[in-house]
Amino acid sequence: MEINYDRCNVSRRMRAEIINAKGESFWNELSKGLVIPSDEMESKQCSHCMRSFMEKLQRMVSAAEIKSILVNVRHDLQRDDFDWAVRLFNQTGNIDRFAIELQRTAIGEIISGYDKHDGYYGQTVSQEIIEYVQSVEEIFYGRRYGNEILAQAIPADVGGYLHPRDERHRRYSLCHCQFARESILQEQGPVSPLLCECSLGHTMILWETVLDRKLEGEVVESALKGSDRCLFRIRLPEDIVKRWT
Repeated sequence: MEINYDRCNVSRRMRAEIINAKGESFWNELSKGLVIPSDEMESKQCSHCMRSFMEKLQRMVSAAEIKSILVNVRHDLQRDDFDWAVRLFNQTGNIDRFAIELQRTAIGEIISGYDKHDGYYGQTVSQEIIEYVQSVEEIFYGRRYGNEILAQAIPADVGGYLHPRDERHRRYSLCHCQFARESILQEQGPVSPLLCECSLGHTMILWETVLDRKLEGEVVESALKGSDRCLFRIRLPEDIVKRWT
């Protein structure tokens, strides 16, 4: 799956989305007195800064408005990052076949990392890890169930997730977010789970791009919510379901 994350800057995109929704003066008030978390920060400091940032943001605006802003951050991904997915969707012409092929491709990359002994995004791949990802029907970008997509994120560290020191370390191994992961182990507690709307947006942008439609969704479970999986729900309009299934 051809996504170039190296060009992404999440903190810059978050600033832009907040200003787009609330204006420059709001951003100036929000950022006043804070060390703004950035992509370049060391991870532990970044989590501390994001915790304070989110706490202040929640004092200034409602949770609903924060969700509507952060879902558009989307890890700073753009629609053209998913041109490959559009090509695959056009080849399959069906949501369900597309979802299965997408998952097959992603799991194939993990198996290739095992066969070639070169890992998967820095992780050592074992047969146990392969069996785990093959056992989760909704893993990666999800499957359709009626008029919704359920998508479950692969843990950031699958080995650590499967064999954690304790449940807190399981959630730590689950979380991908560079702005929040370390907070799960910090005494002050995790960053607000509202930040997970950004990860929902990451999943939604693929489906919005291939279906050429603005969609709605929600974070069902996440590491920051205290769950042992990150699960997203994306609702599909009835006409989309009829056309593409």
